Amino acid sequence: MDPVVAALTGHPGVAEVAVVRTGTSSVVAVVPDGHCTAVDIRDHLWDALPAGQLPDRVFVVDRLPRDQHGAVLTDQVVCDALADPGACGFAAARSPVEVDLVVLWQEVLGRRHVAAEDSFFALGGDATTAALLLERTNERFGIRMSFAELLERPSLRHVAAAIEDAQVWGEVTVDR
Repeated sequence: MDPVVAALTGHPGVAEVAVVRTGTSSVVAVVPDGHCTAVDIRDHLWDALPAGQLPDRVFVVDRLPRDQHGAVLTDQVVCDALADPGACGFAAARSPVEVDLVVLWQEVLGRRHVAAEDSFFALGGDATTAALLLERTNERFGIRMSFAELLERPSLRHVAAAIEDAQVWGEVTVDR
């Protein structure tokens, strides 16, 4: 049995799962049983599997696309995964700023796992936790990032890039 399928078998939030492997990458489509997000599934897999067995992307669907014989349409699953803004992955932090931000986000959000491509708000961040994050981020990195600027950053990796730019130029600027 596929290790991802095995890890999700019996998960209370999973009704059905499809794993599609293409070359060196893989995506996981999950039909939830009740309310379950891609981040919930991703975090479960992060805890259950070694790094080498983790898929590239996880996303939640209402139903798996199937042909007239009931077989999962793997090409459609891959296309859907790439187009889904709620999909999430396991991208590791690459730079020292990203590594520091992962720790800050984990502390502020109370999460065990944060990937470099995660959105603060998709991980459960709100205005209150954003204010705390900004206070700690600005203090830690010696910058002046605003709430509006955080909203314009779609991921931890983008926030890190803005911090790195601010450290070079002395301010945070939003590309418009």
